[in-house]
Amino acid sequence: MILAASRSDRMRRLVSAAPVTKQVVDRFIAGEDVDDVVPVIRELTGQGLELTMDVVGEDITNPAQAAAARDAYLELIDRLKPLELGTRAEMSVKLSMFGQALDGGHELALANVRPVVEAAAEIGTTVTLDAEDHTTLDSMFAIHEELRKDFPQTGCVIQAYLFRTEADARRLAANGSRVRLVKGAYKEPASVAYLDKHEIDRAYVRTLRTLMEGRGTR
Repeated sequence: MILAASRSDRMRRLVSAAPVTKQVVDRFIAGEDVDDVVPVIRELTGQGLELTMDVVGEDITNPAQAAAARDAYLELIDRLKPLELGTRAEMSVKLSMFGQALDGGHELALANVRPVVEAAAEIGTTVTLDAEDHTTLDSMFAIHEELRKDFPQTGCVIQAYLFRTEADARRLAANGSRVRLVKGAYKEPASVAYLDKHEIDRAYVRTLRTLMEGRGTR
């Protein structure tokens, strides 16, 4: 519900302003721009924490917005360079932010995310491709595989509640990919995903075992 609501400008404003949900938003949103975020990054890493950063933006409806999302990541990476944090502060990206859902979106998303991955590598950190709904995953995995040719530490997220994930985990474990395993947050149909919490938990454990037996780094 929250993921779906985030695509609505009106709903986002209402949720952000509500006292109860504002506490939740403030817990996960470090700031509205880079100037707000950098001091938070400095403070948290100074406490010994490792971070992953995700630029939260508007629903992408045209290539110009996708390019703006790319540039927002590039600005953040440029501001991180003097901090010399390396992999203590990495990037998480949703390919939908880079135009994946537009016409020609696979090629557009790859073209937009590549300079972000390259810039991250130049300051000694990494990028992880977030998993979105099941219809986007073949494209995400193909982009992940393409990026790893030049940037082998590029990671990806897999979601335990999807039926396909155990097979994806075996493939990723075999080729030494860096993987982040999550349970899954998108509303998916029963034809592609476990809906029962206990089934999801069991799938998570099975997938985790597969990854731990592989060659990946995390």
